[in-house]
Amino acid sequence: MKELKALYIIVNAGFASEVVAIARKLGSTGATIINARGSVEKHKTILGITIDTEKEIFL
Repeated sequence: MKELKALYIIVNAGFASEVVAIARKLGSTGATIINARGSVEKHKTILGITIDTEKEIFL
């Protein structure tokens, strides 16, 4: 029986593809990427625009 390991990595939106590339080089055969949003009470505001902190979860 083959031993399996799992990685759970949270990155800022747009960076999951870099994590997938690194994981594949290290022998990973697949990945699942889930879009997520942080639960921070205070959101950033830049020039009057509120920015939500979007994340991606790499499994």
